[in-house]
Amino acid sequence: MTPIYNFGSGPAQLPGAVLERFSTSFFNWKNSGMSVGELPHRGIFFQDILEETKSLVRELLRLNDEQEVLFMQGGARGQNAIVPLNLLKKSNKCDFVITGLWSKFSAKEAEKYGDVSIVNKLTTGSYERIPEIDSWVIRNDTSYLHLCTNETVHGVEFQRVPDLREVNRGHVPLVLDCSSNLFSRALDLSNVALAYAGTQKNLGVAGVTLVIINKKLVESCIVDPPEICPSVFSYKNVLSENSCQNTPPTIPIFITKLVLEWIRENGGVEGLTEINAEKSKALYDYIDKSNFYYSNVHISCRSRVNIPFFLKDSSLNDNFVEGAMKRGLLNLKGHPVLGGIRASLYNGMPMKGVLNLLNWMSTFEKEYCYET
Repeated sequence: MTPIYNFGSGPAQLPGAVLERFSTSFFNWKNSGMSVGELPHRGIFFQDILEETKSLVRELLRLNDEQEVLFMQGGARGQNAIVPLNLLKKSNKCDFVITGLWSKFSAKEAEKYGDVSIVNKLTTGSYERIPEIDSWVIRNDTSYLHLCTNETVHGVEFQRVPDLREVNRGHVPLVLDCSSNLFSRALDLSNVALAYAGTQKNLGVAGVTLVIINKKLVESCIVDPPEICPSVFSYKNVLSENSCQNTPPTIPIFITKLVLEWIRENGGVEGLTEINAEKSKALYDYIDKSNFYYSNVHISCRSRVNIPFFLKDSSLNDNFVEGAMKRGLLNLKGHPVLGGIRASLYNGMPMKGVLNLLNWMSTFEKEYCYET
C-alpha cells in the first residue's frame, strides 16, 4: 500500500505513534470501563488528564511562574474576538502587525470592538517579508500589540519573538497568534503577555485552543472587567474554573496530551526545531535550485512549517496536484487567496514524506520542464 502523507495546512497529519497510543488507551481509560470521551470533566480521571497536559505544556515551553495555561473551546480564530473583549482598556486602542491573511483577519475582527491601528501600514501589501521592528509605529497608550508568528497562507514566519523593549514599548502587552508554529520551533515566550494556538496543526486535532497568559494580564482584567465579554470567554473565569466553566473538549485535550508526550520523547521542542529546520531546508533548497519552481517569500522570513511555492507555468498546477495524490501526497493545493502549491511540514510530517515530495517534484519537472 502507498504510504499517505498529508501536507494540508490543518487539521494536520498526526504522528503514527500517537494514533497507535490513542487506539490502545481511548476506549477503556485506566480500566474505568469508560472511554476518554465519556469521562466526567470534573471527575478525577479527566482532571488528571487535564493537569498532566498543562504540566507538559509548561515543561516543554519552559514557562515561568507568571504564566498560566488555559484550554478554550473552538479554534484560534475565535480569539480574534476574545482577545479584544478581554484586553481592551479605557483607551480602547489595539495595535496590529499585518504580515499576511491571518493577522489581517485578526485586525478586522478587533475593529468591531476597538480603535485598531496597523503599525506597519506603510509596508503591507505583498506579504513577502516582515518589516523591521524599528519601523513599527506603536501607540504608547495602546491596550496591546498583536501579531501572527507564522502566516499559514503566505508562508511568512518571525524568526524570533520581537522584544518591544527594543523600541521603548516594553510596557505594551504583546499578544501572539502562534497557531501554526507553536511547538514546531523554540519560541521565547518569557516577555509575552498572551499567546494562543489552535491545536490542529502541531498539537493534535481541531476543537481546542491553547492559551498561555500572564497572571498580571488576568489581574488587570479583574480590575477593569470587560462588561460586554461573555462569561465563558472571560480569561479570568476560564482560569478560576481551571478551563472547566464550560464542559471542555475532552477528547481533543486528551489527544494533545498524547502529542505532547510524543514531543517530549522525540527531543522536546528543541529536538523538533532541528528536525523541522532540516525538512524545510530540503524543500527550499530544491525550489531555489530549480528553474521550474519558485518561492516569493524573502529568505529572511521563510516559514519552516508552511511553504507556498509556484510553478512557472501555473496551467500545470492541477496536473501537479493530481499526480501527487496518486503517489499518496495529499492536500498540496495552495490557498485560494494565493494559488500555487503549499506544503505544510508540521511536526507530524516525517522527513520521508518530504523526500517523497521532492522525488515527485523532480519527476514532474523532468516531464514538463522547458525554458520559460
